[in-house]
Amino acid sequence: MLSVFGQFSLRFIKERKGRAAATVFGITLGIVVIVATAIVNRSTLASFKQMVTTSAGKAELQVLPSVRSGFDAKYVNVISGVRGVKGAYPVVTGNTRVVKDARDVDTLMIYGVDASVDRKVREYDLSKGRFIGGRGREIVLTSQWASDYGVKAENDVTLLTAAGLKSFRVVGLISDKGAGNTNGGKFAVTDIETAREMFTRAGRVDQVDVTLEDGFKEDAVKASLESELGKTFVVERPAGRGKDVEDSMAGYQFMLSLTGSISLLVGLFIIYNNMEISVEERRFSIAMMRALGLRRKKILLFVLGEAAILGSVGGFIGVILGAGLARSMAMAFAGISSALNRVNLTELGLTPGIFLTGLAAGPAAAMAAALGPAYRMVKVSPMEALVPVETSWGKRNRRTIALGMLLLIVGAAALIALTFPEKFRVVRLTEDQFKAFGVGGLGLLVGGSVLLMPGALRAFLKRVAPRRIVPRMALDNLGRVSGRTSAAIAGMMIALIMMVSNAAQSLSYGEYTRNWIDKSVGWDMLVSSSYFGAQMDVPLDEEFGRNLRAIEGVKIACTLRFTRASYGGSMVNLSAFDMNTFFRFAKFDLQDGEGGKIEERMKSGEYVAVSSGAARTFKLKAGNVMELSTPDGKARFKVAAVVKDLGSDNGNVYIDRPTYKRLWGDSRVDGYDVVLKDGYTVEEVKERIEREIGKGRHLTIRTHEDFKKGIMSLVDQSFALTDLVIYIAVFVATVGIMNGALISVWQRKREISTLRALGARRRQVSRILLTEAVAIGLTGSLFGTAIGMFLGKAMVESGRVLTGIILEYKAPWPVVVWAVALAVGLSSVVSVIPGRAAARSSIVDGIRYE
Repeated sequence: MLSVFGQFSLRFIKERKGRAAATVFGITLGIVVIVATAIVNRSTLASFKQMVTTSAGKAELQVLPSVRSGFDAKYVNVISGVRGVKGAYPVVTGNTRVVKDARDVDTLMIYGVDASVDRKVREYDLSKGRFIGGRGREIVLTSQWASDYGVKAENDVTLLTAAGLKSFRVVGLISDKGAGNTNGGKFAVTDIETAREMFTRAGRVDQVDVTLEDGFKEDAVKASLESELGKTFVVERPAGRGKDVEDSMAGYQFMLSLTGSISLLVGLFIIYNNMEISVEERRFSIAMMRALGLRRKKILLFVLGEAAILGSVGGFIGVILGAGLARSMAMAFAGISSALNRVNLTELGLTPGIFLTGLAAGPAAAMAAALGPAYRMVKVSPMEALVPVETSWGKRNRRTIALGMLLLIVGAAALIALTFPEKFRVVRLTEDQFKAFGVGGLGLLVGGSVLLMPGALRAFLKRVAPRRIVPRMALDNLGRVSGRTSAAIAGMMIALIMMVSNAAQSLSYGEYTRNWIDKSVGWDMLVSSSYFGAQMDVPLDEEFGRNLRAIEGVKIACTLRFTRASYGGSMVNLSAFDMNTFFRFAKFDLQDGEGGKIEERMKSGEYVAVSSGAARTFKLKAGNVMELSTPDGKARFKVAAVVKDLGSDNGNVYIDRPTYKRLWGDSRVDGYDVVLKDGYTVEEVKERIEREIGKGRHLTIRTHEDFKKGIMSLVDQSFALTDLVIYIAVFVATVGIMNGALISVWQRKREISTLRALGARRRQVSRILLTEAVAIGLTGSLFGTAIGMFLGKAMVESGRVLTGIILEYKAPWPVVVWAVALAVGLSSVVSVIPGRAAARSSIVDGIRYE
């Protein structure tokens, strides 16, 4: 049996290397993105958990504050006194910059610990020097980091602190074992009091690592701690942290996974066409084997086995390339995800599970695409199979047409329901159900289009076929093999659907972002010790603000503080602005609430404003009451308004700074929004700030234009990876068109040779192939752009359900024109190869064919 399979399939693969390569390429495309997304997802969560568990050492539980500003150090004694607790080890954590010659060298995660007891919970494998001794600004670095930057024990390094740049003595180096593996080695340890000075945490701690007495279970001690400390604290296992990272990545991962699946679907049409022709080429062989007694089941297995071999090769290549793409994808994620800025991805490698999944997906997809052609062939009797016929999907019966219409109507109805969610949603769906509903609707719409396309194409060509010989022959041929033609059109159609719909989202979100910046960001420059996107924890102080306001040319310096607070069991971003000055240069763009009363209410301290994302996540609207966790318990506020804002993990809550200082006991400042007096330029005031009050502080000063460009760059970056995959899908669809044209030349040798013998010129033969390719590209682009506009509208409008952001749909007309031109242009280019093959074919050999 293996010898028969070798003659039937393996030899055929060797003889049709180009077609086999196209099949492998179609599989590879989708597997690459799917594997890369899976690797980044797993690596991010694994790296974050590894960072937490490694830094926790022997700790079985961790006590964390429900606010970013930490909690009073007196609670360390409370934790120590809980039954079952063996040891309670306080930690002050933060991220800082390493500066050399006025330039940033790198960032470091700092752990401030009690040097006298911390080695009982964490392992520090000293390779050089000694451990910190609690004597001033001493730090211990990891050996690898120190080696990378040429730092040795007893050297000094300059770090950014709340008081500006300070010199720290490196007293020891630790290997990458134990605590040295924290944050991928970008880690340093100092005394807890020194860390408090660095990050202005006087009398506070950021976490307490807890070890347990023998015989006590984690769950019981956890419950005791929660009961003793109250709801303003979070008690959890180190390995359980990471939900915020997972939530931050969920939406982007969903879009990439969807795009990868669509890309794989485009590749399936190439596979389908190749397998259709491969089976047709062997009609005679199959008929002979059937006549000699080989059962249909065996022949079916041969065809599927051939597809599985090609799919396995494509899957293997896709897995390897996907592992490489994962690194680029991780960099893109880090640029748009606040959570990933806190994670140093160290495990961007293939796991056995991802490897086997990617490897299995290749042959599974190939066999699924080959099943239809193989099944139809084995249903043909041996006598029928001996009669040469043109390859086609055959006539569509009424059941097929009815099924296509049903899928088309149901899919369109689903997307219409997503386009107008407030009018058509009968039941409330979860976010995952909403996504599944949308993907299902798109799948049904595309499936219905594919089933109806052959019949629609034949009917259309009958009505538009011109009288001129070249276009008439081209269109006649497309009609004769409408199944193969439809598959090529469908591949291009699906790729352009994603291109146009993605462009609609990008354009609509970009316009929303620009409008938000123009309305809500009225300052001329932002002054801080570090840019917020870098997740640094080095604050400024109010004294710096007084000095800043005294600078010549400064009209307003609005105090900013960005932190996090607990609400409803989740962490939300808390933004504290000095509302007395904020409303002098900026305003909230309201989605819900009374605009005339917002300023007065926010200044009262009894109200907060919430972003559209927070309103969506927590089902809030103007007039609702929300309770936020403070270091001393819950604080109740009324929601003054829902404001338009950029998307973030769980949205933003805005509060007046004096109220924040009173309830949270935190006077630190993350930055100042600066508005200039008339007649002063940004450049001269910036230079004055750096000269007069910036010495030794390593300030970051961003102008309004720099900020706008940075935000818009993040928006573009968030869509860049999906754009890349979509363009690859367009390329694959174009390869499918060329593949179909080459197959057409092979099948029509006799016809082409007859035309040549009757006087047709080589140029005319090439033009027939060119016209066919252009017709396929044009049809695919028209279908694809039309459905893509519809899908883009649905995705933009339904975004309010998924993100809470109400976008105004912007039709991507330039991209529509580009998509049509790209599809037609690429189709024209790839027709050159089959056109030349047809024009150069031998007339005598062609007439002898068959």
